[in-house]
Formats: sequence, structure tokens, C-alpha cells
Amino acid sequence: MSIEETQGEPGLIASQSLTTPPAADPAADLYPDDLPPEQDDAANPEGAEDQSKPEAASHDYDLTMPDGVALDTALLSTAAPLLRDAGVSRDQAQKLVPIVMQVQERYIRQQYDEFELAKAEWARATSNDPNIGRGNFKETRRLVDVALNAAGAGPKSEFSQLLAESGLNNHPAVLRVLRFFGQQIEAKGAKARPRGQSAAERLYPDDFKK
Repeated sequence: MSIEETQGEPGLIASQSLTTPPAADPAADLYPDDLPPEQDDAANPEGAEDQSKPEAASHDYDLTMPDGVALDTALLSTAAPLLRDAGVSRDQAQKLVPIVMQVQERYIRQQYDEFELAKAEWARATSNDPNIGRGNFKETRRLVDVALNAAGAGPKSEFSQLLAESGLNNHPAVLRVLRFFGQQIEAKGAKARPRGQSAAERLYPDDFKK
């Protein structure tokens, strides 16, 4: 083939220049560990948002409670990991606060109703008891007053008020004990409490001897 014929084939020369491999990077051979990792464009296309990790602010559960209600930080610290695992944001958690308050109020109301039923049952049991109730109920009340007055716990005392508020003033076990002490005091001919002497001094005189 002559020189003229070779120069007359421009297409062959262009094809060879396009298929020539790029020159190797010497740094890649000498320091392969310093090269940045390859990116998987298919797994994370350019411009796509990473939804696998929510923003930290969305998991800040500093909830706002109604007026007069304190935030239960211990309960919140227990619930926070569960809320994070479920992907619940702060705004979503805030919407749950009224529901939690309703559940708590219903629980308190249920406990109150059950306690009222218990107090009614105590009074009914006392009324039907053959020893302290029925025809003996009036005498039981009198002896209970004897025991309470001897201890300095009359009708207006803090102890008597506590019995009334708790419903224990109608509890059969409490009335049996107080009735017993009332009987013992009357049997021993209890004397009126000396002026200026406390109930403790009257019940335990040996402890106050000089």
C-alpha cells in the first residue's frame, strides 16, 4: 500500500483514536487506599433524598402538656426509643398527648369508683355483722367513741377525719378493734383525762415518769 493510499483513509485513523484506552493514573497504582469509594448511582441516584434516617429534630420529644400537668420524664424516656423505632415524629407524638390524658383520667375515675364500691361494701358488711352490727351497731358506735376519746382522737381530730374520709370508720375490722378497746377502757373504769395531760401520757404513764 502506498503512502497516498494510507492517507486517503481518514475513517480508519479516526476510529483508532476513539478506541484508544485512557492513560492509567499512577496514583491509583501507588496509593489505592487513598482513592474515594465508588458510588452506586443506581442505589442512590443524584438528587434523591435519603429517607432511611429521619432528622434529629423530628425525634425531639419535648412535649407540651396541658396547664397544671407535669411531663412524666421517666415515662417519656421509656417510650422515646419505641417512638423512634416506629418513626413517630415530635409533632405526631404531641397529637398523642390528649389521648394519653384521657386514658389516665379514665383510669383514675375507675380507681375512684372501685374504691367507693369497696367503702359501700365495708359499711354493708358492718351492718350485717351479728356482733358489731344489726342490733349491736349503736353500742358499737358508743364504744368506738369511748376508745377514740380516751386516745384524744375525738370527732374533730385529724385521726377521726382520716377514718371518715377513707371509709375506714365503717370497716368491720377497724370497728371490732376500736369496740374492744372501748370495752376495756370502760371495764377498768377509765378516769377523765387530767387537765394539761396529753393522750400519750395518759395511755403510757410509765414512759413519762421522771
